[in-house]
Amino acid sequence: MKDLPSLLILMKIIPRLPAKEVIRCKAVSKEWLAYLSTPEFSKNNCRFLRVLGDQKIIALDKSSCAIRYVDVASPRCVLGNNIHIPFYCHPCNVIFLASLDGMVCVCLCNTGDLVFWNPLTRVFKMLRNSNYQGFYNMDDDSLGFCVDSASDYKIVHIKHTHFRLTVNIYSFSKGSWSTPRFLIDSPYDIAVYSWSVGTFCRKSLYFVLTKFWCMGNTAVLRLDVELKVIENVGYPDTLSVESTGQLVTIRDELHVLVSIGMCSVDVQLWHLQNNTWSKVVSFVPRVFMSLMIGSSVHYIDGNNKLIIVHEWGDVAKINVRAKKMHGYFPIIFTQGIVGASYIETVVSPHV
Repeated sequence: MKDLPSLLILMKIIPRLPAKEVIRCKAVSKEWLAYLSTPEFSKNNCRFLRVLGDQKIIALDKSSCAIRYVDVASPRCVLGNNIHIPFYCHPCNVIFLASLDGMVCVCLCNTGDLVFWNPLTRVFKMLRNSNYQGFYNMDDDSLGFCVDSASDYKIVHIKHTHFRLTVNIYSFSKGSWSTPRFLIDSPYDIAVYSWSVGTFCRKSLYFVLTKFWCMGNTAVLRLDVELKVIENVGYPDTLSVESTGQLVTIRDELHVLVSIGMCSVDVQLWHLQNNTWSKVVSFVPRVFMSLMIGSSVHYIDGNNKLIIVHEWGDVAKINVRAKKMHGYFPIIFTQGIVGASYIETVVSPHV
């Protein structure tokens, strides 16, 4: 009975603490360190942290060749302190691809290696590629980061090979690759589409598909990794062929931010519900930027803000309830995101 208070603390209280506090608790005793380091505890703690939604944003600032925090609390979302990279790589060679449960997936563009990294704990895992799967090609490949019902984190690598597409799935629990064939003989098993980086929402990965050099011929594809099925969920009817879209999850619902016109004369936010797209709001940007300038979109829970991170370090903030915005930088012809939004957790890539 004397251990009951300690047991209650470990089982009921600490799982609800922020990740930084959990790290401090590991110094209490060897017993606490052992328990708080288990994958079971990390996943339990992560479930509570998802609800809190205290997101952080990191981005590559090419102007200073450094990876830095974005201070989303400041009025102008300035770039904050530099972040130490625990693996050997020049910061300018780091391309952000996806993030999930406190882990960030990056590609080292000089080698094609994939690295999974927890910026809080600094633990990372270099993903070894099989000979058949090959390295990640930033110009042609696409990637999605997801977790299944068994809490197994998975990477979906969509690779262009000989004018066809190959889907390779890496299981973190098994530590190995598999090559399902559910894209074979589908309308999308040809290398005429440009695939965006996948957006994980409600147990599925979503990709924006655009035919090469053919604006206006765009679709959003839903991929169910567990059921091995794909589904075309259409695309917002913007009545314009000169549009590009970026997927973003807002309150666990899939949205797409669409920029219309070669100089972003209109920006619209659309919501997918029951496989039907409905327009939420339309903006008129105050700053016009070329479509060739890269950016990434991140939603910050609790304050109805979209944060746009430009590849050269500029940051714009959008209030989704407002009618105007200070700037929007659409993205085209790129397979990586400029920054990554994540919640701080103690989840390790070595799960």
